Amino acid sequence: MSQSQKRKRPESSGLAESDQQVVLNFIKSKGEDATTKRNIQEETKVPTQIVTKCINNLLALSLIKKIPHAQFKGDYYIAAEFKPLNTVSGGEWYLDGKLDTQFINKLKDVCLHIA
Repeated sequence: MSQSQKRKRPESSGLAESDQQVVLNFIKSKGEDATTKRNIQEETKVPTQIVTKCINNLLALSLIKKIPHAQFKGDYYIAAEFKPLNTVSGGEWYLDGKLDTQFINKLKDVCLHIA
């Protein structure tokens, strides 16, 4: 059989769709509360390497998003359709997981002008 006659394998990420669906369902079950890769692995019993691949695929498909946590270090994940809780995002005082000092300074200036 020549090279041109060989059948091509279908493209595959090497993941079982069921593992990826389990990971996505778990992240969605958390709703507005974000979760960590470790928590996903512990709760779903999917091996760590598979969880990592699933997360990367789900991020690439825009089904989940990685967000910074205002109180803890590390990567946190949330389903794309949810907005994180203020306890996760830090609310109005935080921007991209960091204290929004520019916003705080503007509020301070406004307060000083009122008094």
